[in-house]
Amino acid sequence: PDLGIFSGSGFGGDNTSIGEQLGVQMVGIFSTFVYTAVVSLVLLKLVDMLTKGIRVTAEHEQQGLDISSHEERGYNL
Repeated sequence: PDLGIFSGSGFGGDNTSIGEQLGVQMVGIFSTFVYTAVVSLVLLKLVDMLTKGIRVTAEHEQQGLDISSHEERGYNL
């Protein structure tokens, strides 16, 4: 079915009401949400497996990543 909540009769196909169009859009929203959540989780786990982990050590976090990774200060505040 066509997506378009404000389509009148004749625009949404054979006897499609505004409520049916809203239902189609809700299914589209839900399926997009589920798809992005699953793909994001898979990519996050893949990156975590291919690297040594996404999180840095507590020591590097306390020291600051500018110093621990690049050996220089990012901001002199």
